[in-house]
Amino acid sequence: MASRSLGASLSNSSTIALVLGLSGAALGSAVGVGCGDSGTGGAGGAGTGTATSTHTTGLTVATVSSNDATSSTGLNPFCGDGMVDAGEDCDTSGVSATCDADCTIPMCGDGQLNMLAGEECDDGNMATGDACGTDCKPTVFALTATLPAAQQLYEQARLIGTASNFLIVQSQIELNGDRTLRHVVYDSKGKVKVQATSLTSGTVSLPVLAADGTGAGRIAWSATDTIVSQAFLSQGGLGALATPVAFPHYAPGSLLALDTGPFCTISLGGDTRCYANGSWGAIHSVSPFSGTLPFSSAILVPTSAGLLSQYGFASDSSERARPLDGVAVPSGAEVTVSPAASNAGPVGSIVHADGTFAVVSVLGSPSLKAAYRAYAADGTPDAANSHDITVSDADLSIAASPNGQFMMAYRTVQQTPPTYTCQVSLQLYTAAGQPSGSPRVVGSPPTNECDRWPRIARSQSGDVMVTWQREVTTSLPSPASFEAIIIPDLLPP
Repeated sequence: MASRSLGASLSNSSTIALVLGLSGAALGSAVGVGCGDSGTGGAGGAGTGTATSTHTTGLTVATVSSNDATSSTGLNPFCGDGMVDAGEDCDTSGVSATCDADCTIPMCGDGQLNMLAGEECDDGNMATGDACGTDCKPTVFALTATLPAAQQLYEQARLIGTASNFLIVQSQIELNGDRTLRHVVYDSKGKVKVQATSLTSGTVSLPVLAADGTGAGRIAWSATDTIVSQAFLSQGGLGALATPVAFPHYAPGSLLALDTGPFCTISLGGDTRCYANGSWGAIHSVSPFSGTLPFSSAILVPTSAGLLSQYGFASDSSERARPLDGVAVPSGAEVTVSPAASNAGPVGSIVHADGTFAVVSVLGSPSLKAAYRAYAADGTPDAANSHDITVSDADLSIAASPNGQFMMAYRTVQQTPPTYTCQVSLQLYTAAGQPSGSPRVVGSPPTNECDRWPRIARSQSGDVMVTWQREVTTSLPSPASFEAIIIPDLLPP
């Protein structure tokens, strides 16, 4: 049912003083309010302001003087006023375990998400095989059909949250070795909003994606020493394709949307470049080893002084960082973050409301772990708030909320020779990088099937989507498909 609003209207001969938070009993001595009322007087009638009512409105008219018998306060009952009025099943002044926001009784399948009633999703239907089960719990659903073995091969999918949807770029290796990138958009209920279309095909790289504060952004990829990028809109639909420009040794590491407008990328080839005002700017060398793909992974993070670039250094398996200015030009010396042979590399960042941030990296030696490295707003390392995070596999990704909480999607492998299984789990962390609650298994395939390459994204409305590749491990090459799960309101603003 539709909500009813609270209004107030008096003739010009009326005097009114409003006091918040008092009961309707005080109001009743001056103004009669009943379910379906259109004015003052007795319940449902048009009186002179002397009738009584015990209906609670949350507003009290302390004094009313009027000589106009037809004047009206317009104080009608409304959903959320705490009183069960005509046409309402319930009214608990907001969502509760026994009442939905629209003043109806909670029911799985009614399309009203009510977490207090035990629902984790509600897509408005009781169908199976979609993102929300018949018990109103998120379920795994297929993004693609399974590709047969010895034909095309799926790779990692890339995804990003927009204003309220999820944009996914699926990667598929063709029989001739070319890569095809396909763009598709899902809403928070797992329904396709933009049908899959081909972005490009040929000798192209996996893409990088970034969204700005409105949920709009860019997709960038390389095509034989060229950078290609295409805009997407706030709900994930495609925008204009930028003119491809030469970018020697460009291999996308990451893409960052800056508050000031530009999109900046860091290449695994050791260079940075920013897109602004419809074109790509100059190339800047972060590493003296440009052209040899010196970085195994690389990210950019905004700081109060410009940017911080952090990257895994391939030649000695160390991790390093270097400050940049606002257009990605190096502005300071490179520093070593993790020593040689640590097999380290950044996987993502968490930026807090006060400008402080943290970078999460994976270290493979001498033992597998993730490092939560805290920084001050200007990019100065904050050792006191840095620590290690226990992980079970190096195959992980993170998504963060503006409040600093973040979610990690990771894979675990269980081996019982000669068989094994791989499953995908989620773990919530506080803004300080500490685990919150227990892990949640979201992808649990049958024996001899393996879920890998989990990738996670958060929409700006707080919903979370996780995708992964599911492959059959009993044959090589392995038949594979893309699967996903969507959990509403998991990382709220």
